[in-house]
Amino acid sequence: MTTQELIAKLPTGLQPLATLYAPMIVTWSAEQVMAWVNLVAAGNIEAAYAQVLKAMPVQAAVDQGATVVEQSWKAANEASAKVVATVRTAVAAVVGVVLSLALAMVGL
Repeated sequence: MTTQELIAKLPTGLQPLATLYAPMIVTWSAEQVMAWVNLVAAGNIEAAYAQVLKAMPVQAAVDQGATVVEQSWKAANEASAKVVATVRTAVAAVVGVVLSLALAMVGL
């Protein structure tokens, strides 16, 4: 089975990632693969990811880092937008209450 055939068996969403990492993984020895799998199984994700980055060509590692940063920024921006929308709603409610009190005080 070729690498491309193996990648084709993965869920569609994982195929781009597999295409990125497959050339690197196929250069690993069986011992390296097993050591890496053991890191993941033990929950040592940071060390496993560090091994992946160390094995990647420099430009691929830089591109991967840029992608992670971009995704983090997008997630942070989306979270901020939700907070801003919630604050605006709360402020509008408070202003509505104060306006109602002010109008009641002047007899309107």
